[in-house]
Amino acid sequence: MKFERRGDITPEEKQQMEELEKEEEQREEEEAKNDKTMKKRQRSVLIYMALLFVVALGLVVLSYFVQQRHTENQINDLTEQHSQFSIQALENIEELQNTNQELQQQIDEKDEQLEDLQEELDTSEEKYEQQIEQLEDDLEQLTQKYTALEALNRAAVALENGDRETASAQIAIIEPIKEALPEDMLEVYERLQNRLG
Repeated sequence: MKFERRGDITPEEKQQMEELEKEEEQREEEEAKNDKTMKKRQRSVLIYMALLFVVALGLVVLSYFVQQRHTENQINDLTEQHSQFSIQALENIEELQNTNQELQQQIDEKDEQLEDLQEELDTSEEKYEQQIEQLEDDLEQLTQKYTALEALNRAAVALENGDRETASAQIAIIEPIKEALPEDMLEVYERLQNRLG
């Protein structure tokens, strides 16, 4: 703030004016310093907040990648377990199908033998009666064996497809005739029964 000079200014007034000018300049300097200090503080606060944000963001990203890695490991473990079970289930199903084919062939052969014996029965009933009874017993055993293996095959397929109800129904069919199963197929039956709980 500048004061206008007048021609009739006394030395005292001149001194007062100079003091007022100095005070004004000092106030302006202090205000300028205060503005600079305030701006520095604001800048420091902004930098501090930005650093906090970057650190927080870094922690979030790190947490995400850790969780993602853990999830991928779990998925890989489950996939490996499912693959192993699928391979074992497919092997069991293939073995059951092969056994069923063999049994079906044996049943067909027994049926043919039974038909032949029944034709001869008209001429010699007593001679072949015992053989017919034996063949009927064999046929019944083979039929039970075939029925049990067919039900076991269906139960394994149903369980592989997640159909526990059908699997349980097939296991129930096997239960009264499970003695007809071969020893290795009986072990498969017991494993399936344990899985159904």
